[in-house]
Amino acid sequence: MRLLIGLAPVLLLIACTGTPEEGSNNSSSSSSGGNNSTEKPIDIDKAERGAKTWETECAVCHGATGEGRVPNGKIEMSKYTSRAPLITKIVDTMPTSNPKICEGACAEDVAEFMYAGYPDFSSGSKSFSCNNPDAKLHKNTPIRMLTTEQYSALVGDVYAPLNLDVETMFPDRFLSDNYIGGFINNSGVTADFDIFKNLKATSATIATQAADNFGSLMNCNLNDACMRQYAETYAKKLYRFNPSSAQIDRLMEAASKGDNDREKIEILTGAMLQSPYTLYVYQSAVSTRTKLSGPELASRLSYFIWNAAPDEALIDAASRGSLDTISGLEAEVDRMLADPRSLGGLMDFYKTFIAFEAPDDISFNGKTITAEQILSELERFVSYLTLDTDGKGSFEDLILSRKAFVDENIATLYGISANGQNTYKGGVEVELDADERAGLMTRVAYSMHGRGHGGYASPTERGSHFRAKMMCQSLPNPPGDVVLPEVNDYPDKTWVEVVKEIHLEDVGSPCEVCHRLMDPVGFAFEHYGYDGSYINSYPKGQTVDASGVFHPLLFQETSLDNATFADAIELSELYAASPEAKACFARNWLARGLARDVVNEEDSCAYEELLLDFQANDYSLRELIIGVVTNSAFRFRNPD
Repeated sequence: MRLLIGLAPVLLLIACTGTPEEGSNNSSSSSSGGNNSTEKPIDIDKAERGAKTWETECAVCHGATGEGRVPNGKIEMSKYTSRAPLITKIVDTMPTSNPKICEGACAEDVAEFMYAGYPDFSSGSKSFSCNNPDAKLHKNTPIRMLTTEQYSALVGDVYAPLNLDVETMFPDRFLSDNYIGGFINNSGVTADFDIFKNLKATSATIATQAADNFGSLMNCNLNDACMRQYAETYAKKLYRFNPSSAQIDRLMEAASKGDNDREKIEILTGAMLQSPYTLYVYQSAVSTRTKLSGPELASRLSYFIWNAAPDEALIDAASRGSLDTISGLEAEVDRMLADPRSLGGLMDFYKTFIAFEAPDDISFNGKTITAEQILSELERFVSYLTLDTDGKGSFEDLILSRKAFVDENIATLYGISANGQNTYKGGVEVELDADERAGLMTRVAYSMHGRGHGGYASPTERGSHFRAKMMCQSLPNPPGDVVLPEVNDYPDKTWVEVVKEIHLEDVGSPCEVCHRLMDPVGFAFEHYGYDGSYINSYPKGQTVDASGVFHPLLFQETSLDNATFADAIELSELYAASPEAKACFARNWLARGLARDVVNEEDSCAYEELLLDFQANDYSLRELIIGVVTNSAFRFRNPD
């Protein structure tokens, strides 16, 4: 973490003020209370019981948090490095007028409450202070399988001399890809019969090609020594670490079952392609809080930043121990972000974040615009802000900047000229019309989301996505017995008017109660059609009304509550200034980095650690990525 300062927590039940672990595998930051990191995690139930005893019996003298309300009532927690002496002190001396009243479970519960940092349970939440190192015992990321995209890219890169057609070999969901924490990451997925069947068949095809073209893979005379060299070279690439002699021995033992050299190559290739070391991003179990090993961290790092396997330089850096310190890790991250492969990680995030839906080719003013061109414009925009502004591209820039890098076709769609002096990654630098466009949420790629009835955009889909993904709010599930109304053609009404009549007119109805949370937010994007063009009127001549309101969601208050806006530009301005929006954006990056859901109390301190870092670095997009990598939850593993 490059900067960490004490700031007010945002959207959290926990006040985290500790700093991330540095140094050796078993190091841990100490809290202001001096508590020992080897102590067992906080027992929240015991702490809550202790809070009740504290409130009725102790707070009158010692205050709500041990600050002291009477002389000699202040408690110096730094004196207690573990629970045991604290419990003894409570039993032997409290209350001073009549000690030994609070013994056994009573003393243990009160000590747990004090040891947890005097948490406030009055709201009904079971939270505790991140001052305590035990609070850093975040959840572990389960063992996870590579996604289809990651596995196919790995195999395609490693066996590049074979010119494999990986798109045909590895169709979508070849590995039964799943979403966890809002991103495809196969966290916790294990290989079932169908996956093994697919792997076996595809591995056999590749193994045959390897045997047919062994000379393109290895420059040595085919013998046992050459075959072992083949195993060492390709296992390192596929496994993403330097395999041990024992691991190579097992591969060679399997290959020895072949009747001839060709069969041995096929068996060896198939064994490597189907190996768990190839298929999984593995982290070994630990008995104490432990920093990930170099190879484990290298693999996690590479799939986060590149969405691809580590290169040889990263594998070697991990072997040298260069990833063991924050400074070494940051140096490697800087190298990786400068590599063109970093666009893979960026776009994997943004395509999911905006729920990009690839359209068919668009015909606009004589131009044919492809999904690839649309994504290229988005890629240039986020790449410039994240990678090529000396780290100064911020969250506000992402949401409000009108800078764009366009080709001729996208320029036509935006209604501007593609003439300009400056170019960036194949696009001409332009400024978009201030009356029509702002940042991310008014770009053509964003408008692809929300296909609805009769070719119209769905305000419900657009509003639902905005609140759920962009604001991290939990919307109520639709009731299971809804009878969908018949929607006729309304020649004299706009689609927005129809939606308002069906969803919102009957105030207090089941439809209105849910749809008021989504539709009025979705209305903001009415100026943008599926082709990404900006419109002021509908095909039948009616004027576009993109005004809306952000109705509050019970128990999920935000700075946007009850805000009104005229269009998506005004909504973008509100969003860019919202602390909850920034927190949600960071939470999405953390979920992708940890490859799992992070909406749980155990991960609250890791989340707050990232928010503090994000804010301290002026909401830099680049520093947010580095903040995820240097976060303690990214680098450490806890006992399972």
